[in-house]
Amino acid sequence: MIKLVAILAVIAVLVATIIVWDSESPYLGEQPDAPSGVDDPVGPPSFDNFEVTRDALEFADVENDVDYSEALDFLSSIGLISGDVQEDGERLFNGTGTITFEEALSVAVNIHRTYYGYAAPPADVWAYAREHNILPSAYFDESDAGLPVDKTEWAMVFSRALPTEAFESINDIDEVPGLEGDSFGYGSLLSMLRVGIMTPDEIGAGGLFNRSRGFALYLARVISPEMRVAFAPLPEVPDGEIDEYEYAEYDDEN
Repeated sequence: MIKLVAILAVIAVLVATIIVWDSESPYLGEQPDAPSGVDDPVGPPSFDNFEVTRDALEFADVENDVDYSEALDFLSSIGLISGDVQEDGERLFNGTGTITFEEALSVAVNIHRTYYGYAAPPADVWAYAREHNILPSAYFDESDAGLPVDKTEWAMVFSRALPTEAFESINDIDEVPGLEGDSFGYGSLLSMLRVGIMTPDEIGAGGLFNRSRGFALYLARVISPEMRVAFAPLPEVPDGEIDEYEYAEYDDEN
């Protein structure tokens, strides 16, 4: 199994106050830089590369029944989130913290590399994201790095973080509630609805994607298909006919 070293190296610095890595995590340690697109994968593409290696952590500021507690359990059990340990020993998640565009892009890049079996992080996150079409270059560049990411930007980046086959549609929906079809990022938001990473109610929930609680909820659904939400089941397709919803697709410009 591939450890999650690919996710940790870049994000550990970027998310220091929100997503804090445990010093005892098996994924920490010396990690060599590797030129993007040059190093060889050390395993096949698979969600199995996100391996559970420890019990879920408990966060003093998170109730067990909140809508993102299951996501935190999963992300902490694979070593992705460890929180912030206080002087009194309490571990906090700090779920109201903002997530910047560069932080989101770094997570997407390393999810891409971990899924494809790469053990080392890229030397340049932005260059890697452009090379592998994770970054919608027509709209974003380094000047956006420190800006809080919103739901549309998040969808445009993470809909490109994994291959088409990793985003199987499970919902029969052909529009994004409350948005016109020519709205910015409309295709990516629709894809996230079709695959169950977002729901219509969540898309309309204000600044949810600016906070680490929202970020954690949807990140868990990206890398764990079992956690995706089927809110509008697809119709049955007769044998021999083509299922037009087999995979989610987006039509936003690159």
